[in-house]
Amino acid sequence: MAKTYAQAVAEIRSLSGWLLAEGCPGVALVGVSLGAYLAGLTGCGDARLASIVMIMPNARMGLLLSQAERERAAGGACERRYCGGGFPFVKCNAS
Repeated sequence: MAKTYAQAVAEIRSLSGWLLAEGCPGVALVGVSLGAYLAGLTGCGDARLASIVMIMPNARMGLLLSQAERERAAGGACERRYCGGGFPFVKCNAS
């Protein structure tokens, strides 16, 4: 998971840098749920961002991840679904 988050933060920082280099006067991040968590992680290490809006971030990501890992270890099957608006989410159920 750490590599996945590091890659996401690197890509957000890369895009932010490109926008600023192209002449954007400022870059703000807006994220919902996991996107909010990633926006917060990015903002902690990138002073170039003008602002960050975190909508419903998971404040205890470690707890959420450990729960998902326990379900997978118990033989749970994960499936990708799309909720309203086409936003993906993954649901894991222990068998």
